[in-house]
Amino acid sequence: GGLAGAIAQLLTYPLDMVRARISTDMAGRYHNGIVAAIVTVARDEGPAALFRGLLPSLIGIVPYVGIDFAVYDTLRPHMPRNERGEPTVVGKLCAGGFAG
Repeated sequence: GGLAGAIAQLLTYPLDMVRARISTDMAGRYHNGIVAAIVTVARDEGPAALFRGLLPSLIGIVPYVGIDFAVYDTLRPHMPRNERGEPTVVGKLCAGGFAG
């Protein structure tokens, strides 16, 4: 579970970083949209700038997602089942809600 969270964070972090830059941009450097902002950051600051601050984010997300999956898997045997023995949608929703 933690590895899945780390991969997801690694793939989406540049988008989140650029979104934050766009929302705080008072000078109008990133007014042409997210793709143009990614290109601008990569060109002006280098591609590594898209991942600046990733490590603290990973340190937080790995245990969170790991615990989330562990709680869901713990609740899974207690979910209500349909006639085929599969967990019901309501059961999945409740377990997912309790898991986080």
